[in-house]
Amino acid sequence: MRIEAADLEVREAVWDQPGWPWENRNTNPMDAYEDSAFQEPKAAVGRRTVRQTFVRIRAEGITARYGPIDSYAAAVAQDALLPWLVGQDASRIVELNDRMQRLSRHGRSGLFMTAVAAVDLCLWQLKGQAVGEPLYRLLGGPCRDAVPAYASMLGFSIEPERAAQRAGEAKAQGYPAQKWFFRYGPAHGNEGFRRNLEMARAVRRAVGEGYRLMFDAFCAWTGPYATQMCQALEEVSPFWVEEPLPPEDLASWERLRRSTRVPLAAGEHLHSRRTLLPFLREGLLDVLQCDPEWAGGVTEMQAILHTAGAFGVPVYPHGHTLLPAIHLAASHPPSVLPMVEHLLNIQPERYALFAEPPKDEGGRFALPTKPGLGVELVGSAEA
Repeated sequence: MRIEAADLEVREAVWDQPGWPWENRNTNPMDAYEDSAFQEPKAAVGRRTVRQTFVRIRAEGITARYGPIDSYAAAVAQDALLPWLVGQDASRIVELNDRMQRLSRHGRSGLFMTAVAAVDLCLWQLKGQAVGEPLYRLLGGPCRDAVPAYASMLGFSIEPERAAQRAGEAKAQGYPAQKWFFRYGPAHGNEGFRRNLEMARAVRRAVGEGYRLMFDAFCAWTGPYATQMCQALEEVSPFWVEEPLPPEDLASWERLRRSTRVPLAAGEHLHSRRTLLPFLREGLLDVLQCDPEWAGGVTEMQAILHTAGAFGVPVYPHGHTLLPAIHLAASHPPSVLPMVEHLLNIQPERYALFAEPPKDEGGRFALPTKPGLGVELVGSAEA
């Protein structure tokens, strides 16, 4: 199945943005500087034109697409991966993934792996179209009839009363768990610490004891601050605290692990089985969150899931997108991949150009039925 062409396709369509206006941003490592250039997101609501980029691969008369992909992944894919791919055998996906990782000295981590992921996912889409089966069946599934998702509340207000209202609404819609995003870090002093804790207490009161409640710090805290914050959060019984520290600061992770009973999660910024191994060997994490759109695609994620499973650490994939995570969840036992992340304020736009976007039914997604990952697009392609 020789690849005849491999390039990028840009599409656009008019789309009606559903949902809520963006009410809040999360804390960010750039907050360490008073003159931080990090800006509040400005998410539009309503009718507008959406323009997105997709990987496109053609082999034996079949054209597959995958995306949308971010601009940095598109640049690497276009310059380093897609020209090399032409003439290769599209059926040898594991080999192609390994070769792509070897193309560059930077090929096994960071932004390069996001481009590898985009190409890998398009190759799996192509294979699914060729055999007429959804991806999870090619991976050995299904292991369940539907995939549960937790509500990820990025963009919602963290003012206690407003956050409590939103948390109660998400629980009433059927979500079995939800994640909230801290706005404040070390640079915001005692007042920011207090406001973080007030938000956490408010959403806990709203959802009640026993409901799974998670919090995300986006790698923006220091070791001492993370220790103090996690110890204070023990009273609200988080299901996990996510990325309180940068993933490369293993020494601080080790100290934090010893200092708190709060379960810890990380992984969206770990791009391969190799980068997560130190965390697993040292028992630093209760939850892994590697993302199939960032960690080398379905091929590398298969290796990550098997590696994590050997250490007894479940994987809850980071929610940069939904479809790959849904297929992976459908093809692995719930003990290995319990549920996926649904970013309520972000996912609708990612699927704005899909003929049939993933449909959330009260915190559950039905298994896809279309070939491959289920990528069928609307809108016009640029010449």
